[in-house]
Amino acid sequence: MIIAQKNTLRYTLFMQKIFLDTRELDQKCREVFSLSEEIMMENASSSMELIIRKQLASCNKNNGILILCGPGNNGADGYALARRLSGEFTVVCSSVLEPKSPLCILQKERAEKSDVIFIDGKSLINNNDFFNSSIIIDCIFGSGFNRKLEEPLKKIINMANTSSAYKISCDVPTGLNVYGNIENDELNTAFIADATVTMGALKLSLFSDTAKDYTGKILVSNLGVSQRKFESTLSTNIFSLDREDLILPVRQKQNTHKGKYGHAAIVSGEKRGASVIAGNSALNFGSGLVTLVYETKNEETYSSSKDNIPYIYELMHSNSFPKNTSAIALGMGLGKDENIQKKYIEYLRTHTEIPCVLDADILYNKEIFSLLKTREENKSKTILTPHPKEFASLMENLNLGTCDSSYAAQNRFILSNKFSEKFPNTVLIAKGSCSIIAYQNKFYICRNGSNALSKAGSGDVLAGLTVSLLSQGFDALTSAVSAVLSHAIASENYVKEHNNFSLTPFKLIEQIAKL
Repeated sequence: MIIAQKNTLRYTLFMQKIFLDTRELDQKCREVFSLSEEIMMENASSSMELIIRKQLASCNKNNGILILCGPGNNGADGYALARRLSGEFTVVCSSVLEPKSPLCILQKERAEKSDVIFIDGKSLINNNDFFNSSIIIDCIFGSGFNRKLEEPLKKIINMANTSSAYKISCDVPTGLNVYGNIENDELNTAFIADATVTMGALKLSLFSDTAKDYTGKILVSNLGVSQRKFESTLSTNIFSLDREDLILPVRQKQNTHKGKYGHAAIVSGEKRGASVIAGNSALNFGSGLVTLVYETKNEETYSSSKDNIPYIYELMHSNSFPKNTSAIALGMGLGKDENIQKKYIEYLRTHTEIPCVLDADILYNKEIFSLLKTREENKSKTILTPHPKEFASLMENLNLGTCDSSYAAQNRFILSNKFSEKFPNTVLIAKGSCSIIAYQNKFYICRNGSNALSKAGSGDVLAGLTVSLLSQGFDALTSAVSAVLSHAIASENYVKEHNNFSLTPFKLIEQIAKL
């Protein structure tokens, strides 16, 4: 008997909400709380002011503050901020694009009357000294930006990016679109912030793989009501994961034995190392038993593995699934042999009661559609863990469209949405710098994680963590969320203790043991 964990994912109760577009939230806030747009803007600039004052306390105040202002209300926030700081600090405003919105025009007029120093965009480009400021603030474009940057704005942003100043973006770094991508990436750029002060609530544009290199630390500005009240005016199906959402498989009882913590079976194929990594990951994450399942018992396979990988001794081996298998992981290092793949697909199709993790090579098989359809109809616990190349192939095999790995990487949310509409009862972990977990048309994004994970075998560790939790009786969504968070947080902890280039799969497994 498997001991099912009492802890279950808190789902949406405490998770931070993420919105694709907050303009409707702004409108609702004005209607529900009778806050004018000017009041909300004043609160936005006040939030940024507090952050700037704190930052100036630790740097050279004499170098002043440079604020880059655009034509809309993002620029208006910048002018309001300049007015609040002027007189106490040296504040220079550059209208890199002339004001167009009524509030932007008004706020610029107010800033001019407050003796803020102004410089036009052309003069700014010709005088690099302004970029030696202590702080540079990007108030050019906020959320909703959907085009590529043009000269001379692109040059101004590049000059800001090369500055040693502390850089802050207002709402969303200029250059990122609503999905957090950069239009025409090879020819363009975006503002690289040390911190982004986003207005009222979190935006999806801050949670893409691309955005992770541009946003810096993300802070939410209070616009006149608390973040929770602001968000309460509109529902969302996107949520941010954080450390507080992690549920570890901590054992509650002392009078117990290995059989009560599940038996994870991991299929071992052409690249045996992948299954060994996944197996050790599962064993170290709480599974009572872990068996590597080979197509045939091959003494050469066992001896060569034992000679080269000391961890092999901790795992059991078989040429069939054990009778007490409580979860299966299939695909890591499996190979492309269609007959072998067909055998395992058929097993999972006829054993829908067994939870499974599908990864890597098995996602390229066209039979994945019929397998998922069967398991979907039976509401089986099924988790897929594709990286971008696998995701692109998976979408094609599921008749959900054709794309390449680059498109899949940049449009992970759009594709995850398509997948979840078609297979709502199947959990998808779309792996990336900001992994997305999709289930029943809800999306959970993990921004944790380090570039140290860019190493062969990292995905095998994640598959092992996921199948381990399934084997111990966790539901599919909780298994996916806790596996992704453990994987990401352990990598961050390793980087704090060591560096970001030496992490290996087994070092990652050891780090997970310290959580």
